Amino acid sequence: MNLPAKWANLREKLTEDKILLDMAAINIAGTAFGFFFYYPQLGDNPLYLWPFIPDSPLATVFAALTFMLIAHRKRNSIVESIAVIGNLKYGLWTVFVLIYYSEIFYSGNPLWMYLFLLLSHLAMAIQAVFVAEISEINIKAFLLASSWFILNDVIDYSLGIHTRLYTSEAFPAMIAAGLLTAASIIFLYFQGFR
Repeated sequence: MNLPAKWANLREKLTEDKILLDMAAINIAGTAFGFFFYYPQLGDNPLYLWPFIPDSPLATVFAALTFMLIAHRKRNSIVESIAVIGNLKYGLWTVFVLIYYSEIFYSGNPLWMYLFLLLSHLAMAIQAVFVAEISEINIKAFLLASSWFILNDVIDYSLGIHTRLYTSEAFPAMIAAGLLTAASIIFLYFQGFR
């Protein structure tokens, strides 16, 4: 069997309702853990800033919604766009931050937590590619989602509400966030619209 045929078989298997709902459940569990992780930071900021703080949990909740909607034969292009851009961006951004600031994150967390954060965020980035493949995204949803992530970066780094890095040196993370926002948007653009 050639590679395209194998990919088609794998894609068909992964888009079965039970698999999609299992993937939604995994994302919901990750979302719950993420909100627990961000709980102290949410408490330190006013309610109107909360949508801009828990970046990874919001990305995974949109992935969960995407999987649930597709399993129930429904579509929402905006949800799918946010899931793709968010999971790709925050998956890769967190991997970058965990490695770049490894002396801070590795020394401040047990090894299992550091590895869990690293591997789960790498899985988010991989998941984004899969979500892009099974999604039906239109140009309007793409533009709205792209605008949201650009706005989120501006608010994160102008108001200092980005993920706590436990260091005053946030510039590399800021540059990485901007570059990954652009890369995620470009990826989704070249993935195409349906």
